[in-house]
Amino acid sequence: MSADLLSILLVEDDISHAELIKRSFELKGKRFQLTVVHTLTTARIYLEKKTPDLILVDFMLPDGRGIDLLPGIDHEPDRPIIIMTSHGDEQVAVEAMKAGALDYIVKSGSTLVEMPHLVERALREWNYIIERRQTERALHESEERFRSVIEQSTDGIVLVDEQGMVVEWNNAVEFISGVKSDEAIGKPAWDTYFAIATAVTGTEKFFDLSKKEIQSFLETGKAEWLNQLQDRHIKMANGSEHTIQQLLFPITTSKGHMLGGFFRDVTQIKQTEQQLRQQDRLAAIGQLAAGIAHDFNNIMAVIVLYAQTSLLTETLPIKVQERLGTIVQQAQRATDLIQQILDFSRRTVLERRPLSLIPLLKEQVKLLDRTMPENINIRLRYGEEDYSINADPTRIQQAIMNLMLNARDSMPEGGNCEINLQRLLVNSEATAPVANMHAGMWVQLSIADTGIGIPDDVLPHLFEPFFTTKAPGKGTGLGLAQVYGIVRQHEGHVDVQTRLGQGTTFTIYIPALKEPEPSFDTMSPIKIARGNGETLLVVEDNYAAREALLYSLELLDYRTIAAQNGLDALLMFEELGDEIKLIISDVVMPEMGGITLIKELRKKGVHIPVVMLTGHPMEDLSKVKIEENVVWVHKPPQLTQLSLTLHNLLHGKQKK
Repeated sequence: MSADLLSILLVEDDISHAELIKRSFELKGKRFQLTVVHTLTTARIYLEKKTPDLILVDFMLPDGRGIDLLPGIDHEPDRPIIIMTSHGDEQVAVEAMKAGALDYIVKSGSTLVEMPHLVERALREWNYIIERRQTERALHESEERFRSVIEQSTDGIVLVDEQGMVVEWNNAVEFISGVKSDEAIGKPAWDTYFAIATAVTGTEKFFDLSKKEIQSFLETGKAEWLNQLQDRHIKMANGSEHTIQQLLFPITTSKGHMLGGFFRDVTQIKQTEQQLRQQDRLAAIGQLAAGIAHDFNNIMAVIVLYAQTSLLTETLPIKVQERLGTIVQQAQRATDLIQQILDFSRRTVLERRPLSLIPLLKEQVKLLDRTMPENINIRLRYGEEDYSINADPTRIQQAIMNLMLNARDSMPEGGNCEINLQRLLVNSEATAPVANMHAGMWVQLSIADTGIGIPDDVLPHLFEPFFTTKAPGKGTGLGLAQVYGIVRQHEGHVDVQTRLGQGTTFTIYIPALKEPEPSFDTMSPIKIARGNGETLLVVEDNYAAREALLYSLELLDYRTIAAQNGLDALLMFEELGDEIKLIISDVVMPEMGGITLIKELRKKGVHIPVVMLTGHPMEDLSKVKIEENVVWVHKPPQLTQLSLTLHNLLHGKQKK
């Protein structure tokens, strides 16, 4: 409606009445645009094209009743309509108002003259109606949004009114409590809240609050315990144990004080936090453990090489040979411990390649069938799918063997052990079986036993190095720690499910290869290969390790010269030149390390073969591996492995 011009449609078949109404507006000085029609049909045609500010319509018209222009009892009118009649009839008035009329006027000389005043009053009333509709519509939309938020929320939401009655109880609360909304809404909070509290916590307190404390809040609106976030460990309706975060908060309305309850299932969040804390702790322990590997492996290199070279002496008495054999055996055990430490700390250099797990597991099962106690039954299950991963076969074998030995130890009286292979498609991290597991195709390897299970107080420490529940001398506490490190180094995850007295299932998840790959092949045994008097340069800063290497190489029929670091080695090349046929170098040394030595030699055009020896964990050897005629060997080197490596490099059979 324009502020200066009033658009009115007058539907009146009495011409004298129409003229009187028109003059009354003119006399009042009102600016208006009055359109007069005499039939209901003509009015409808007009309204199809234009929208007047107000409609004045006679109740009885030649072709129908004026009330037929009204929207009807089920619809709101979109414009103000005033019904006029020559005869006052209460029933007609009631019918008109129900159908949506804004006002009902009995036509007389005075009312027609006062029509401008009646219209103004009607328009003021219409403005109030429009404002109320907008307010109600906004309130309704707000309530709908509120309702949608509550119903779609994954957090449980409960509201209690000032009478202590439950007025909101969403789907998430239904899941947590097992109580349906129609069983809770409209019921006293004490019959619902406290019934749930009793069921899940064994106490009639809710949030550690009594009925009296909550009733006091609803009466006064004051409470010190509001807005305090709490964690509650409860058993869900389906029997699973969850951590529920709870918060009570006040709501003050015009009608009084209300109490809100907020419930959030933070089980997954808490588990992820625990895993992150454990990973941080394990990383710190792993870094410390890996730090000792370099010096320890140097010591073991001396012991192993001297013992192995001594065994080559043909005139040794049998007893001495046996004792030296024991030294080698025990030294190898110590070396294995260091390897476990490096595996755990994820500092081992992996030789990864496409690996099909089925042939590998079949070989493992054959070995285990011969070595496991007869009262333990081993079963391997897998489908027709491909189970290829990109992995280091030796390390994966070690992880599987450790889990199988753990299963054996958990079944002292015998039992069943099932190895199961499956492919698993993870659509998103939210649906993954373990935290921080990216979407994609995974190979799932589980080893389940029927043993004694793992106590709750042991589970948090299960993968920590040196943690063991076995008697002294029965275990090092590195087996599961090694599994954890190997799997994580393969970008995988380890999960464990256990129940006391019923058994334990360890599950390994490793990313699957997209295409089937060649199967695992076992390596052929290595034999000692001797030299032909070639000159080898040994670069090693540790005196004992250097002397052991020189002695071993001379027994293998090589001529040797020694340098304490990379700088000394460069000076020897300037002096001896082409006499040196191969370099055996440590990696980490003072002055100049082995990697820098290789780079400097390559700059000088020296491309002789190099064997890199290290007792220090290296996470990235790509800069060394790209060099031609460079081979990596871990300390302590096995004499047979070292001899064959040297032979192949010197005779052009090994080019990396």
